[in-house]
Amino acid sequence: MKLNFKILLIIMLSFVSCSKRITLEDYANNLFEASYPDSIVTAFVDTTSNYPPDKRLSIFYNFLLTNWTYLEDDNENDFVNNASNIISENKFVGDCDDFCSVLMACCRSINLTANFCLGESIENKNKGHVWVEVIICSINSFDKDLENRLYNIFSKNSNYENIYIYNRDSLVFLSLNPFEMTKNYKLTHIVNNEGKLIKIKD
Repeated sequence: MKLNFKILLIIMLSFVSCSKRITLEDYANNLFEASYPDSIVTAFVDTTSNYPPDKRLSIFYNFLLTNWTYLEDDNENDFVNNASNIISENKFVGDCDDFCSVLMACCRSINLTANFCLGESIENKNKGHVWVEVIICSINSFDKDLENRLYNIFSKNSNYENIYIYNRDSLVFLSLNPFEMTKNYKLTHIVNNEGKLIKIKD
């Protein structure tokens, strides 16, 4: 699959936070509920059942990057679309929280532990961004062979690295979002695999 860099750039940088209209807790709950892996999501995910989990995730991720059309919610109707609706309608359209609802639903469906990441713009605190990170393993279990494998399967068809690997709290994470796209955002909260909103320490 060929990565459409312009579409990805718009998806990753154009999200405007809806926190002024609803509470952060409500927004986190909306994200979690929108990513529920129901039978429609499961059927979509099961098309890759012959592959190991990391390869399966790379297929979904690259599919979304290639097929997603960015469409920002209007200021009066900002909402998170349900992953199941997006898949069943075969309309991969929306802003970055919609994109992440599908990606997180895929993660949950194949039992990968992942978080929604909520970031605040360093330049404009009224702007935010959402992306997904997957827990790979503990720092002690991570090695160069695993790192090379991940970069190979996730960035194989790209002109640049479309993932970012980093560590936090003794764990290694795979950010399904290029570093270039998040470097101007400060991670403030995560919504974990159980739907809990957690503030990130400064």
